Amino acid sequence: STPLYSSAASDVYKRQQLCNDFPDDPTPQDVLCNALNYDPRASLGQLFDAHRAYGALVARLRPDCLPPISSASRKSKSKLRIGIISPDLKSHSCAYFIEPFFEFHDRSNFELFAYHTNAAADATTKRLASFCHRFRHEYIISDEKLAKMIRADEIDIAIELSGHTRGDSLVAMHLRPVPVQVTYLGYPNITGLDAIDYRIVDSITDPAKLVIRPANTSAETLHYLDPCFLCFRPPAGAPAPVAPPSQQSGFITFGSCNALQKINTTVIDTWASILNSVPNSRLLLKAFNLREPALQSQVREHLASRGIDPSRLEIMGPIADQSQHLEIYNRIDIALDTFPYNGHTTSLDSLWMGVPVVTLAGSTHVARVGASLLAHTGLTEWIAATPDDFVAVAAAAARNLPRLAEFRHSLRERLRTSPLCDAVAFTRGLEAAYVTMVNPPQTGGID
Repeated sequence: STPLYSSAASDVYKRQQLCNDFPDDPTPQDVLCNALNYDPRASLGQLFDAHRAYGALVARLRPDCLPPISSASRKSKSKLRIGIISPDLKSHSCAYFIEPFFEFHDRSNFELFAYHTNAAADATTKRLASFCHRFRHEYIISDEKLAKMIRADEIDIAIELSGHTRGDSLVAMHLRPVPVQVTYLGYPNITGLDAIDYRIVDSITDPAKLVIRPANTSAETLHYLDPCFLCFRPPAGAPAPVAPPSQQSGFITFGSCNALQKINTTVIDTWASILNSVPNSRLLLKAFNLREPALQSQVREHLASRGIDPSRLEIMGPIADQSQHLEIYNRIDIALDTFPYNGHTTSLDSLWMGVPVVTLAGSTHVARVGASLLAHTGLTEWIAATPDDFVAVAAAAARNLPRLAEFRHSLRERLRTSPLCDAVAFTRGLEAAYVTMVNPPQTGGID
């Protein structure tokens, strides 16, 4: 299976060649790590090796880490200082998921510092800043200066939210400005840096039986934030769910609003099998890059080669207005997840609009987020184990029209009352995680 959309984000082979051509530049390896998460051909070993190669390269190029911090300096402060580092503290899915922690953190015991490393700023940035003890908007700054700034703020635990995505600060984290460093939320894999101590997950995204690490190598320690590793803040001003469109049209509409780089040939072939299994059904696809006619044609041609008439497809580009974007879900009966890179915000938006999602549970974190979201909404029957099972679940759902109608009335409340939307409990759990990381329990000794 190959990526359907050949882009800088998903063309793994070109990225690998760039790594070979520029062995003293960590950027190609950084981008390769991200691209591999989208590629269904990448094995667990390949993913691990690519990320560790990045860490080794950065360590070789930047051996000048900051000197260790005295433990006495932390003990002298009455509150734990938490530092959040991200280029996405703006209108971005990462900000939506972390904002509950910003808003509800316990100010009597914690001081929240944030470092927004992006020139772009908006109303979300301003709102997040209002929750912080100190908010720094630093986007024209070297990794060394950023690390020294964080060190000067005497942060106790740093949480970086970008991993190997655009605008990351991993080199600054490698310089070890903070005694305890964590990767979380914005990237679905390890960073490969020895300087990152923990990665926050949950027991469904990273069950112990599936966590595989090659021998004699290091990686971040997994910290399990159960029941779920993230918290969803429902979009303000979302339109109300309406009756399933099939009640008016007389046919089932499947749909996906996931990013196009998540769609590979295995995904498209699986969706084609669903359309072939459900007579007269339609497929609605919406993605930012689908504004390009050439990419629309590529999708149509691939599905046509699988027996799907182009008249059964509706392909859409981006919609800037969030409310209008959410209205699209009122035209979808059943949402189809992507794999191995599952939807995050898209799946939760779909559930909020009363549209159930079929997902495929894989063997990596990025391929199991859908399972975590559905399990915590009480929709385990919508989690498939294989592509064939994915087809069977979707086809069976299409035959149960009363159930689809009931979801339009119940899913929003089900999501609202689930652990996924319990912002206060989520925040207390995240705070407890940070305290444990800074002061890990002592083990060993004599009973």
